[in-house]
Amino acid sequence: MTLGIGEMTDFWGDAWCGITPLKEKFQELFAIGNEQKCKVAEVAKRGCRLSFRRWLDEHLQNQLRRLHDLISPFLVSMVNDTPKWIKGEKGAFSVKPIYKSLCFQEVGTTMSHIWKAKIPLKIKKLCG
Repeated sequence: MTLGIGEMTDFWGDAWCGITPLKEKFQELFAIGNEQKCKVAEVAKRGCRLSFRRWLDEHLQNQLRRLHDLISPFLVSMVNDTPKWIKGEKGAFSVKPIYKSLCFQEVGTTMSHIWKAKIPLKIKKLCG
C-alpha cells in the first residue's frame, strides 16, 4: 500500500513501510499486541503508541524501538491510501511479472512437474 490518510491501510497486515508486513517483521510484538486489527490512521492518532497484553522485557522493548524507528519516517497525509503492486513497474499491476514469477521461481530446475502435468501441450510450452 502507498500510505495516504492511513484509514484503509492495515497497520500490521499491509506492507506499507517496506515490502514485508509488520506482523512478519515483528512477530513477537504482533502476537501480544492488543491492536492486531487496527489501521495506520488509528495508530497515528495515538502518537504511534501501541498497547500489549503483558509487560515487555528488554528484548521486546528493543523490538518496539526498532518498530518505532522503522515507522517514524512515514507520515500520514491528506490523500487516500492507494494499493501498490510490488512486482509491477511503478506499482501498477500487470500479468507479465506474475507469469515470470510462476514459471521461473525454481531457478535451476528442469520444471519436470510442468511437463508431466496432464494439460494441453500448447499450455505446457508457455511455461517450459
